[in-house]
Amino acid sequence: MVIDKNDDPGRFNSIFVDSSGNVHVSYFVEKTGEIRYAFYDGKAWKVETVIKGRAGGWSSIMFKDKPIIFFYDGSSNSLRLVSK
Repeated sequence: MVIDKNDDPGRFNSIFVDSSGNVHVSYFVEKTGEIRYAFYDGKAWKVETVIKGRAGGWSSIMFKDKPIIFFYDGSSNSLRLVSK
């Protein structure tokens, strides 16, 4: 199954299945330096760019009523989080 049809495969993937059985994925796109978030809505995969051009990879996702994504910020050499 293909989630994101970009020309750079996702790296440092993290997968979470919520209590309703919905699948959520965060991943790093090396070519653009983006962290992306994808989820399956029961019909199709939806993909969003969470951070543009400054992430350093190593994303990790958890879920508490909404997705929370942790990632390494290479520009500041720090761990960051974003929630949707």
